[in-house]
Amino acid sequence: GNQEYFADGISEELLNVLAQVDGLKVAGRTSSFAFKGRNEDLREIGQVLNVAHILEGSVRSQGDKVRVTAQLIQVSDGFHLWSQTYDRDLSDIFAVQDDIAQQILVAMTDELMSGAAPAIAPAARTDISAFNLFLEARDLIASREASGMQRALALLNQAIEIDPTYAPAYASRAKAYTLLSDRPGSYGSIPAKEALTQARADVDKALALDSKLADAYAVQGLINADIGRPDFAVSSLRRALELNPNSVDARNWLALALSFNGRLRDVADQLKTLVDIDPLYRPGVTNTITYSYRIGDFETAQRVGERYIRANPGEFETIRIRSGLLYLDNQPAESILLQETLALDKFDPRTSGELRSGYYDLGIDAEYKGPHKLQPLFEPYGMESEGDLAGALNKARKAVADFPEYYSAHTVYIRVLSQTESDEELVAHYAAAFDGSLETYATKLRPSVSVDPPPYGELALALRAAGDNPGYDDAMQRWRFTMDMFRAGGDVSPGRDLDDAAYWAIVGDDEKSIDFLESAFSKRHPLDVFVFRDRVYKGLELHPRFAALRRANLMRINEEREILGYPPLDESYYGIDAAPSD
Repeated sequence: GNQEYFADGISEELLNVLAQVDGLKVAGRTSSFAFKGRNEDLREIGQVLNVAHILEGSVRSQGDKVRVTAQLIQVSDGFHLWSQTYDRDLSDIFAVQDDIAQQILVAMTDELMSGAAPAIAPAARTDISAFNLFLEARDLIASREASGMQRALALLNQAIEIDPTYAPAYASRAKAYTLLSDRPGSYGSIPAKEALTQARADVDKALALDSKLADAYAVQGLINADIGRPDFAVSSLRRALELNPNSVDARNWLALALSFNGRLRDVADQLKTLVDIDPLYRPGVTNTITYSYRIGDFETAQRVGERYIRANPGEFETIRIRSGLLYLDNQPAESILLQETLALDKFDPRTSGELRSGYYDLGIDAEYKGPHKLQPLFEPYGMESEGDLAGALNKARKAVADFPEYYSAHTVYIRVLSQTESDEELVAHYAAAFDGSLETYATKLRPSVSVDPPPYGELALALRAAGDNPGYDDAMQRWRFTMDMFRAGGDVSPGRDLDDAAYWAIVGDDEKSIDFLESAFSKRHPLDVFVFRDRVYKGLELHPRFAALRRANLMRINEEREILGYPPLDESYYGIDAAPSD
């Protein structure tokens, strides 16, 4: 009832301190709280969370008195190892919360562990009304639902108005702004530039008020990753985990920030550890699926996804995860059917982007409106795919002007400049935005939260067209080094094969280029239309192996289009004349 957030506060305090007890594995907040009020069988909860014991309890109040009950239960047989009731005055709710959490912690460590229980650090004090608003907002942010996070912003604004010195509210508001932006990977539609400005200001305020606030360092890390500063991101996120080892957001964002150096096995291992602790934490689940697939471990991707699906049948995110697994398993039409169901259910920018990507793969056009509207940074890709190169270039120019801090805006712009053969403009942008320095280019555009190397090939082609042969050689060498680094880190994805195919096409080794194209097709078919329209393969259009691959790809596209009820395409889809009929 009206004591729910007080109960949540005690629960979270216990989670955070228990996570710091050596030898004790504690399921994370998202997964533990997911079963609140569901009355599930304890053995089922134990299996989903992979734990041997469950602590459960309740809070009841009357007047200025509060009664907290707690019991420690063995999952295997439901046996109560320990139980206790605590009666307290509510004159200081924070003191009561600290006291009861400490008492429960002592009892649990006596029952399960040897050694003394650690001391609980006092919770940050604020007005009780502000505290309740903060706790409700924090739950809404954890849901990653756009409408819920919008409400969280309003609640946090109220909390800050009540207590302008409450640091956790500023850190949570910074997180909400970042996650509600229209940056790639986020969940909302606040213009990225506006969201970044607001989030930075809130992080600075939070740390000025509390220099040991883990949540503030975590969001600071996410922001640094977004703007192409992965080293700073890693530093901030490690600091967040030092202060709160149980912060799943910080651990998730740290794993992504570490991907810039190509060590994808290490990233996947971190994420697998994360979802073992918190198997129902959705961002960790989806990222574990992605990175496990990239290192060729689709078995783990399926296991992690299916565990989430089993625990959350019928949810929007559950269907989205199932759709993603179908796509990775080379069933794009079945994936699209689920995505279309989701798009009709409610607008979500991530689902819209995924749906559009699926449409591109199968040559299906969709207007830029309604549930299929793309985030601004991705609109140029869509227009390029549908043959509107002039429109794509204009959108790309606007994106980089509107989002100059975001490395992804520059990569989109550079990609479209290259495909429209606007080499002079690309070289000029290289000089203006990166001081004509390959080191600056590599630093600003290295992938902080993605698994794609910077666009070295596009830069190399433009420099060669401009007659800058030393610059071309340097860009190609850096590209080769980066691809080798990703492969050494465990990346066996089709994307790396396509990088190698483009590299060898530019170098002039047609056979080696086609070898990698065929390898990519064997792992991920059908291939994106971009592959067969890419300027680097123009010299291969008449090569027998390239033509055979193009036909095989078209056959796969048409098989999937048939499932969706679309007519077959001919080779004019690739921008070449259809073969004459017999």
